[in-house]
Amino acid sequence: MAWRIHLSERPIRRIDMLPGKPSILSAWTGADQVTFLDLQTGAKRGEKSLDKIDPTERTTETWSAFMDGLTASNGVYLPSVRAGSATILTTPDGTIRLIRVGTRALFYANKGIETVLPIDENVQTFAAVDMDRTLGLVAALDDAGKLHLYQQNVKIMTIDTGLVIEPEQRPDVAVVNNGASIFVTDGKQIIAYGANGTLRRRIELYYSFGAIRASADGKLLVITDLDANVIRIYNGDTLTPTHQRFGVDLLADAKRVQVTPGPTTPSGALGALAVNTRGVVAFSVGGSLCVTNLARFKPLPGIAPVEEDEEDLKALDNAASFFPEKPSDAQTTVNS
Repeated sequence: MAWRIHLSERPIRRIDMLPGKPSILSAWTGADQVTFLDLQTGAKRGEKSLDKIDPTERTTETWSAFMDGLTASNGVYLPSVRAGSATILTTPDGTIRLIRVGTRALFYANKGIETVLPIDENVQTFAAVDMDRTLGLVAALDDAGKLHLYQQNVKIMTIDTGLVIEPEQRPDVAVVNNGASIFVTDGKQIIAYGANGTLRRRIELYYSFGAIRASADGKLLVITDLDANVIRIYNGDTLTPTHQRFGVDLLADAKRVQVTPGPTTPSGALGALAVNTRGVVAFSVGGSLCVTNLARFKPLPGIAPVEEDEEDLKALDNAASFFPEKPSDAQTTVNS
């Protein structure tokens, strides 16, 4: 599996892999515009434009209808959506949601019933927030470097991470593996916590990173190195680097799925990022998107190569069946 596509003249803001039949890759080309692609082939599976809505009026029928419509073309709820001043994090079935309004307010919703999450008075703002998409564990990193953990609507602990949050850096949090794997960064260090906030590992970064994403089982941690334009893959348990490759090489190695006119080989800084438990990695460069897999990365010394999944290769070889044999300029084509 390795394909690439040009979607927009604007940079892609976020990408997510949504399991289902078929598995979908969602790509946000604007704050309110998302495109759905078949994860294996790159075939377009639809798109959606979101209406503008006021997140402070969450008791109205308009809000309920808006929330019910936040699904991909395969019926799975979108994991992260921006709605005005709010960010909405959702489990795949839509049962549990975390609604962040502004920089400080957090609301936990279970089957539509909202609860305000308790926040310490000394917390000024949250630099980054995430929620496990299975059991709903919430992790919120404040601007003083403290990590606040909530299980559903109950606060369970606060951890002083020792991280220094600075405006020019990229603080982030990723919660996966049913809440048993929590990755926190201030842009200069990455810390891995286990269940109950147990410290597993802390490492220093020697490069400027752009994005960090973890697989749902916590086994893979993928980071974009903006200094070298390299995608680096780490063992999520030990934070040991295992694989890496230049973004431009991954792009050149992928089949081209052309929907709109675009550059033959996209160039620029690495952007959005996503990874799943099978080692499928998606990343963006400007308005272009590439989907590849762990087998196409270069293993570091002492790491065994990964073999490519035959089913993925078969699906990609048959991708042309999704497109017209003689496309016009406005139609979708597949080029090798």
